[in-house]
Amino acid sequence: MLKVESFRCEEKNKDSNPSLLRQSNIELLRIIAMIFIVMHHYVTHGTTSFVYLDAPLSVQSVFALFFGAFGRPAVGIFILICGYFSIKSDFKLPRFITLIAQVFFYSVILLLIAIFILPGDATIGRNEIFASIFPTAYGTYWFITAYAVLLLLSPYINKLLLMLTQKQHKALIVIFAVIWCIIPTFLDARFSGSDLAYFVALYVIAAYLRLYPLQVNPLRHFLLFGFWAFVVLASIASSSYLLNFSGVFRKYITYFTEYNRLPGAMCALELFIAMSQTKPFYSKLINRIASTSFGIYLIHDNPFIRPLLWGKIFDSSAYVGTSLYFVHYFVSVAIVFATCALIDTLFWQLSFGKLFSLLRDKYLEKAVIHIKSLYAAIEKLLVKFI
Repeated sequence: MLKVESFRCEEKNKDSNPSLLRQSNIELLRIIAMIFIVMHHYVTHGTTSFVYLDAPLSVQSVFALFFGAFGRPAVGIFILICGYFSIKSDFKLPRFITLIAQVFFYSVILLLIAIFILPGDATIGRNEIFASIFPTAYGTYWFITAYAVLLLLSPYINKLLLMLTQKQHKALIVIFAVIWCIIPTFLDARFSGSDLAYFVALYVIAAYLRLYPLQVNPLRHFLLFGFWAFVVLASIASSSYLLNFSGVFRKYITYFTEYNRLPGAMCALELFIAMSQTKPFYSKLINRIASTSFGIYLIHDNPFIRPLLWGKIFDSSAYVGTSLYFVHYFVSVAIVFATCALIDTLFWQLSFGKLFSLLRDKYLEKAVIHIKSLYAAIEKLLVKFI
């Protein structure tokens, strides 16, 4: 029998059993990571769209880039959370289908809004329509495409990891670290790969942390997170200064903020370890807000919403170079986060999401039975003719 549960990359929790409640320290980390992502998008899709990284860069620009630098590490945090919980849980088809359905829901709804309601600035042709109808396959949201494949592979990754000894698992992490982090950081080179390859590497690290738990002081790792964050700031500031002498330093301004560069990767890892080692607690409010993080991403980073959001509604061009820039920055991020969370709560979690869950629970198991019967019939047919 198929178990039916909502999409979460973690084990099933029930409010009726306090020992199974979602750990709000991890849920708070989800919220922090999503705030980092929204801050990153404010800078990358807003400010740097019209303020190119040319010398001389102001102190304001340096700190704007710094505050927006944690978007990529935040992606790593979400994958670490996934790997940490998935290594001890089974792949659930219902939650995967819910993931795909939620992506489809927002992609199609926002396409219709772009066609019939929003100003006609965006070019909407056949390719855009297909990408909105099949967002996961077309990579409309790059993260979702890689993440969905990671979830499909997770049962097989888990089987392989559970066969390893602790020493072998450590060795695998070292191999991943050298290939996907050390070499790119110090040689500015990379082996051929994709976002999925980086996600698998992070998954393997998180799985190790779950299988062989650390007993550490979280304060130490908060301080280490602060250290690596300072390294990121120092790299942005020094590269911005050296840009005055040579344009070759332009690419190094954001060089260390990528999740496969050592400072960016360590920011994600240290903050994850610190929050996971923090004493578990439960907050219904934190858990409720955290449950909207996926929807926040799907809404605010939709290709039709993105230019409207950062180019018009929260256009920062008038504030660059003024004392109000950071006020506009943080207020805009707060409004985007809160508004998208409210939209997701009302239109997915309390309405269409619930309706989909009811339909899924009613028809999925029957569909799986028919698919298995069809597969068995095809298998018999192939055996007969081969």
